[in-house]
Amino acid sequence: MARRTVKICGNGTPWVTEFFFDENILKDDKDGALNVRKFDKPGNEWALFVTDNRNRKLHDYQSPECNGDGKYDIVTGPVANMEL
Repeated sequence: MARRTVKICGNGTPWVTEFFFDENILKDDKDGALNVRKFDKPGNEWALFVTDNRNRKLHDYQSPECNGDGKYDIVTGPVANMEL
């Protein structure tokens, strides 16, 4: 994805940042916990989320399928890969 993004933007060096975290925090329901969007498997809702968030022109921040405003701290689930 990093190489693909650099190709689309036309310049730069691809970078991948790796994060490690305790997955138990995904189950934490305490106040102030992370806002997590979880997809267990690909489906219509998942496909809309992926498509909408790869469209850099999406600004419907009220939509649960939009994360352009950063409403979700973490999104988990299947990865959609598109080849150029």
